Amino acid sequence: MIGKITSSNFYNNKLLTQTLKFASENSAIYTAGASFGFASVVRPVSTLLAPKTDKEDKKISFAKSISSAFSGFLFMSLASIPFSKAIKNIDKNPLKYLKPETIKNLSNGLNNINDSKSYKFLTQLFKLGLGFLLAYPKALVNNKIIPDFLNNDKNKENKPSFTGKVEKIIALAIDNKEMQTFANKMKNTNYTTHLIALGDIFSTFAFMNITSKNKKLSNHQKKVLNYNSLISTGLCLAAGYSLDKISDKNMDKFIKNLTKANKNSPDLAKYIEGSKIIKTSLIFGLVYYGLIPIFSTYLSSKLAKNNNDEIKK
Repeated sequence: MIGKITSSNFYNNKLLTQTLKFASENSAIYTAGASFGFASVVRPVSTLLAPKTDKEDKKISFAKSISSAFSGFLFMSLASIPFSKAIKNIDKNPLKYLKPETIKNLSNGLNNINDSKSYKFLTQLFKLGLGFLLAYPKALVNNKIIPDFLNNDKNKENKPSFTGKVEKIIALAIDNKEMQTFANKMKNTNYTTHLIALGDIFSTFAFMNITSKNKKLSNHQKKVLNYNSLISTGLCLAAGYSLDKISDKNMDKFIKNLTKANKNSPDLAKYIEGSKIIKTSLIFGLVYYGLIPIFSTYLSSKLAKNNNDEIKK
């Protein structure tokens, strides 16, 4: 049972450490879940606060937000479970799956490969990199949900299944020397933020491409959705990276205290990694679903109407 949290035991409190560990081991599910939470609660309020915006355009933006978060959580949950489970198995017994030279190259002199930043980079590349692989199918689902939502129709979707010996696939990639060299170069970068940002960019352009071809949407609806996506992603990346950088000092202090309180824990590396993932997902979530919709909903509606007026002329 979790006791009362005080300043003295906060950093090694079980609730905190288990949350950080979960975010590290299941980063794709965590980020998708956080997005779904923000989209379901924060985004609708922000959309309603958009000034001088047509109610129908607000409804379009709201539908896009909910469908994107829902499909993202669905696909990420289904796809990441086998990947997360496979990586856990490799973490527990690296000698069973990885070549000895791979462990030596990635350990960087450490006794445990799980503490290696290079190894952590490669495992998160698989977890957070799922956003690239799922961007197109997620966009397809969004473009099925949105017209049905706008037309008050019920939506049915098929759940994909993922099978296979995932450990062997992941281990084969990690054993690749080029991948190891790449990991050693990228290990000290802000790769968590970069992977989340790149996934958002790829998802945005996939969504815009499919939306433009959706015959169930009117030209105005397509323009509102695409402008909204482009503006939201652009503003989110600019603001998100800025706030992420500003918060680095406080984050370093948090990690220092976390390390001190859990210096003997075998999961310390996961706690640190999880804290970075949570920090980035919260910042981008608050910006994307809380602040940006007020501006993107208004601007996308305005741009779509101006574009329609130009065509009529």
